[in-house]
Amino acid sequence: MFRFLPLVILMGLSGCSILAGSGPTRGAIMDAGTAQGADAPGAYDVVDVNASTIEPYVLKRPPEVDGNTSDGYAGNMRARPGDVLRILVADSMEGGLFAPLNTGGTVFEAVRVDAEGMISLPYAGHLRVRNKTLGAIEQMVKNALRNTAAVQPQVMVDLADDRSNSVLVTGAVAQPGRFGGNKSPLTALDAVAQAGGSTLPPY
Repeated sequence: MFRFLPLVILMGLSGCSILAGSGPTRGAIMDAGTAQGADAPGAYDVVDVNASTIEPYVLKRPPEVDGNTSDGYAGNMRARPGDVLRILVADSMEGGLFAPLNTGGTVFEAVRVDAEGMISLPYAGHLRVRNKTLGAIEQMVKNALRNTAAVQPQVMVDLADDRSNSVLVTGAVAQPGRFGGNKSPLTALDAVAQAGGSTLPPY
């Protein structure tokens, strides 16, 4: 049996050489593409594959996104129509209009700025807060309560929902929606990150 092994190997190698030479030659490929004319069915062009020929088909890198598109921060944000304020008013002692500070004061959770830039607060009445900073609104509320039964009231104003400073993220992101930047500066990349990031495959 082992006497026939070299013969079998030799036959296999000769078969490989036969198959390798059975395909079309380079010259045949070059000539056949245009043998019947450039417009004939089955005609083709032979193109060298290099950087210049594949360049039109390369996926373009998306343009760089400026990640620093916002220079605002919570300390200088201004109230605008649609915003929702959280206002805490606390009297310095018991017996006033509002709960004292040591018990948590009186909290108005959702004071909305209307289309005219106005808010309405018990005992303080209607106040125009459009484009006012949170600190300015605190002082406005204090001044409005000055001639009431409030006892040296302390006022703290926070931005609960900043619709005017929010951005709407839609498209190929994991969680489309509206996101605000009332707690810290909101950049374009921050907004995409809050939306769960892009769902497009990385390239």
